[in-house]
Parts: sequence; structure tokens; C-alpha cells
Amino acid sequence: LDHDSICAHLYAGDFKAHLDTGGGLTAMMEQGEFFLDVFRNQMEAHQLHFDSLKVNLPVVHLEMESGRDNPICNFLLMKGYGYKSMHALLETSKEEGLKGNMDIYSFKSDSLQLDTIHLSIFPKENTQGFRAQVHNNRKNPQYVFNSILDGELMNDGALAHLQFFDQKNRPGVDLRVRMHMEPEGFLFTVDSEHPLIAYHNFNVTPENAYVFLRDDMQ
Repeated sequence: LDHDSICAHLYAGDFKAHLDTGGGLTAMMEQGEFFLDVFRNQMEAHQLHFDSLKVNLPVVHLEMESGRDNPICNFLLMKGYGYKSMHALLETSKEEGLKGNMDIYSFKSDSLQLDTIHLSIFPKENTQGFRAQVHNNRKNPQYVFNSILDGELMNDGALAHLQFFDQKNRPGVDLRVRMHMEPEGFLFTVDSEHPLIAYHNFNVTPENAYVFLRDDMQ
């Protein structure tokens, strides 16, 4: 730890965390607050500019790894949650922007068990991509399925693609939704002519498949 950078390691049982930054603690916090102000202003203006967002990111490398034998997992168990293992990585840079991933295995909440939870964010050309996946394999005692959410955050909105496959790998949901930032709010539209919902295809036209959410949330 010095005035120009931070390098920190944390160990607690089988929990490990490693943090590197390109500046001191005060500089990192100030840069983070400035980035949030820039992002908030762009959202209020309903126009994102990824180049200006990237150059205002604090430079951070954070990696965490955990099993079951540590204070964090013990605390979650007291609240009714648990997992077998977890790994997370977050990196920011002024050249590439924001990227990272997280994997959680054998997550449990009361009687619910999810075998694999995966989250990832990654830069694309002029957009920010993301993926979320929840997958239960054939040994799961409750439900076998695979659900995937792919998306992109763009200058003027976002696009999300949701897919769901059952225990026989049959598609039960295949739906694309687009969000466009309008001057007075957010317009959500179905971006598929024949979306699949609950194993049934529906005919959709832009005139009858949209939701407009105003800035005042009405």
C-alpha cells in the first residue's frame, strides 16, 4: 500500500481476495465517484458514450475465491444460503473498459438448489456485453434446466435475449426485448416477430408489444 498504488491480499479460511489498483485509496475513491457522476449524467440525458465512460474508470483488478470453510460462507449459512465454491474476477481499464465474471457452484437457498450460476460482463465495439446463466444438470434432485440471458448495453438503449431449455433440452422460452432511451423515458419492445413463451410461439407486431416507462416511473 503506497500513495501511487494499492496491492492487498485477504485470507480467511478458504476465502481469498486480491486487489490491485492503479492509484492510491483516495484517488481510487474520487475517480469512482467521478465515474458514477458521469454515468448518472449520461443516463439522465438518455445517451451513453462508452469512450468517455472508459477513460473515467478507476483502474482496478479484483479477484476472489471461496469454498465453504470461511466466515462469509458461515454467515450466509446462518441466513439460509450456501454454496460449494465461488470465483469472481473484476477488471477495469481506460483502454478496454469493464470486464469480469463470476461463477457460483451448488448454490442452495432453503430447499432450492442451483448447480451453476454464471455471470459475465465484457466490452464489445461501442457496446457493453453481458451474460447470465443458471444451469441445473441431470443429477439435480429438483429441476433440470438451462436458462441463458445474453445482452448488450448500447449508446441509446439495451438488448436482451432470454432462452430457457428444459430437462430434455427443449426450448421453452426464446424472447428478445429491446430498450430504447427516449427523451422522456424508456421504451421497451419485443424484438422478435415470433417469440417463444411457455413452449408456444406468438405473433407480435410493434404496435401491440411495447411498454413505455416515463422518467417519473409512470
